[in-house]
Amino acid sequence: MAFDPWLAAEKFVSSDPQARREGLAILAGHLDLLFSPLVGFLLVCRIDEPDLTLRKQIACALARCFEKDDSLYLAPKETRDNLSVLLRRAGRMQVERFLEVLGDGAEPGVAEAVVRLLDRIPDASILLTKIAADRLAPFATRFAAIVAVGELGAVGALPALAGLKTRIEGQLAGQIAMTFAPPSSPEEEKLIEALKTTIARLREDG
Repeated sequence: MAFDPWLAAEKFVSSDPQARREGLAILAGHLDLLFSPLVGFLLVCRIDEPDLTLRKQIACALARCFEKDDSLYLAPKETRDNLSVLLRRAGRMQVERFLEVLGDGAEPGVAEAVVRLLDRIPDASILLTKIAADRLAPFATRFAAIVAVGELGAVGALPALAGLKTRIEGQLAGQIAMTFAPPSSPEEEKLIEALKTTIARLREDG
């Protein structure tokens, strides 16, 4: 074996970003390692990786464990079950870290990987709608949350999204009516457009 898996794991949890990149390259580059319970655990623990480029790679590596070749999963059932248990424990912080990946201009393959992982989080649609409605959250994160709800096909989120759309539209209408109020921002208008698109998509799915 031309590489040391334990050294790769040590590098992956290092405080040095370059070492983490090197460690992940080894762990994700060999399926027998990637599909091991230990590596899956390490990957889930690094969902909050500060390096966005590396976080994208982590998301893609995790999502590979749920990929299929024709009708068969690539990873063993034990691996998938272990990862599913870990992802079921994910909360708002982990969902926001995934959304930051989507909001960073993620390539189609990366976006697909993130959605596949969000689909494994039972409360994902609830958390996504809460984030979308949070005016203190960054615009890119809110926008990504709205898009992700549509990608997940979360029809149950329709009432919350419709209510959010009505609320933002009402705020914009009030700003227009009051000449002394600050003008509406392009970001608010983009949120409305994203909501319209997602709501229409979910109604078609429903």
